[in-house]
Amino acid sequence: MNVLNRKKNIVILCLIFVFSLLPVVADNASKVVKLSRFVEYYDVEGLPDDYVYRSKGGQPDFGSAKIINRKLYSVGVGTGVVVTKTGLILTNAHVTNAYASPIITEAKDADGNVIIGTDKKPLKRIIINLTPSYMFVAMKGKAVSDTKICYAAKILYEDDDFNDGLKDRAILSVTNLASEDSEKLPVVGNTVNPTELNLDFAEFENPFALFPVEKNGNMRNSDKNITMAGFYDMGESNDFVEICGEVIGYQNEENLKLFHSCWVPGGISGGGIFYDDLLVAINTWDYSENFSRPMSIAQPIEWFFEPLLKVSFHSSNVQIPSLQLEWLGEDSTEKNNAIAKFILRKASNNAIPVTDGKLVAFLSDMSISDVQNYKKVSEQLDTAWEIVRLLGFYSVEEVSEKIGKSVKYVERLKNVTTTEDLRVLINEPSQKFFKAWADKTFLYSMKEIWNKDGKVAITVPKNIKLNLVYLDSSGYTKGKWTLDLNDDYVQGEYVLNVK
Repeated sequence: MNVLNRKKNIVILCLIFVFSLLPVVADNASKVVKLSRFVEYYDVEGLPDDYVYRSKGGQPDFGSAKIINRKLYSVGVGTGVVVTKTGLILTNAHVTNAYASPIITEAKDADGNVIIGTDKKPLKRIIINLTPSYMFVAMKGKAVSDTKICYAAKILYEDDDFNDGLKDRAILSVTNLASEDSEKLPVVGNTVNPTELNLDFAEFENPFALFPVEKNGNMRNSDKNITMAGFYDMGESNDFVEICGEVIGYQNEENLKLFHSCWVPGGISGGGIFYDDLLVAINTWDYSENFSRPMSIAQPIEWFFEPLLKVSFHSSNVQIPSLQLEWLGEDSTEKNNAIAKFILRKASNNAIPVTDGKLVAFLSDMSISDVQNYKKVSEQLDTAWEIVRLLGFYSVEEVSEKIGKSVKYVERLKNVTTTEDLRVLINEPSQKFFKAWADKTFLYSMKEIWNKDGKVAITVPKNIKLNLVYLDSSGYTKGKWTLDLNDDYVQGEYVLNVK
C-alpha cells in the first residue's frame, strides 16, 4: 500500500470514528437501511483487450482464458429510507444501478496494486451480480457497526437518466425475508406479506416550506438545521453515521437540487435528510469540487411524488405514503407537469391488456418520424457532452477508449465549454431539435409497456395537445390518438384500444 493510500484510509477511518461519536437519534436510525448486492468476481488471465461479457448455460464464458481467482462477497452500494410500514424504500437510481450489469475492469489486490498474470499482462476482473432481481436490506442494531441483512427488496422504479445529475430516484419494495450465512453472504428467504411487516418509517415534510428562499436568494428561515443519516459508502463497511449540518440553498430558482453541509468524503448515497425526525430530502452526491467549503446534494422529497404515483398505478398492491400534492406549488419544476395514466387494451377484445411495445407521446405539431430523428440527434449530443465532461479528468486517448469514439472526434471537443458549442455537430435539418435538447424541454416521452395490466404512466407538460402512438415490439405503429391535457397534476386513467 503506498503512503498516499495509507494516509487517505487513516483520514476516512478517523472521520467515521468522529461521526460515530455523534448522538444517534434512534427514531431516524430505525428508518434508514443499508442496501447491498451479492456479487461474484473472477480474475481471468488471457482474455482479449476487447472482451465483452457473455455467458453459456447460465455460467460465465471466458473461452480458453484461465480463471486465477474467484470470490463471492456482499458489497454495500448505498443507503435507503423506509417510508411505509409495509417496506417501501426510497434511494438513488445510481445506488440501484450499481452492479446491475457485469463489470469488466483490471484485477487489483487488497493494496490496490494491479495483478499481473504469467503473460505479463494485467488480469481482467469480471464482477457479476448473482441476484439481479433483488437488493438486500440490512438494518442497524444497537452498536454503530452492528448491521445485519434482514430482507430482500425488488426495484419498482429507477430513473434511467440519472447521470445528468437532475433526477436520481429509485423506489424498492421489501418482498422476501433474508439472512446471512456463516460466511456473511446473503440468503433469500420466504416471501413476506407486506401488511404484516410493521416497519418503522419516515414521514415527509415539505423542504420548500421549511426553507423558503427570498427573491434576493437569502433563506427566510433562520432554523436551517438538518441531520443526514445513512451508511458510509465503503463497500463492506457497516458503519452507520448521523451528521448534523444545515441547508445551504437550492441550485437555482427551479429548486432542482438542495445543497447542504452534511458532508463526508465519498458521500452517503440514498441517505435521509431529516428536519427533526421528518424526511425532507434524499441525499445523492458529494459536491465538494470548486467550492470554498464541502457540500452535498440532495433531492427534495417532492421529487419523489411523481415516481411514487407511477408505482401506485403500475403496482396497485403497493402501499405508498400519503402525498401532499399542494406542496408542489412551492416547487416550480413540478407544478407545470402532469402525470398522465394510460391502460392499453386489445381493440378486438377490451378485456385483454397489451403487455409489450411502447407508448410514445409528443406534441401535436410533430410526427413520429420527428421523434425518431430527435432520438438519434439527442443520443449523439448526449455522447458528445459526456466526452466533454470526461475530458476534465482524462486524456484524449483515455476518453476515446472509454467512449468508443475516434481520437480525432474526441480531439474536436477539447475546447467545448458550453452546450451551444455542440451545435456544429449536427446537420441543418436537425438544427430545429437542438434547443429542445439543450434546454431539456419536452419533445417526446417514450415508455416501455412491461406490466401484465398494460399500464403506462408518463410525465408531460400540462395544458397541451398530445399525439400518442403505440409501437408494437417490432416497431410498427398499431394505434394513434390525440389528447388534450388540462391543469390537473394527475390525469387519466385513459383507455387506449390497440389494433
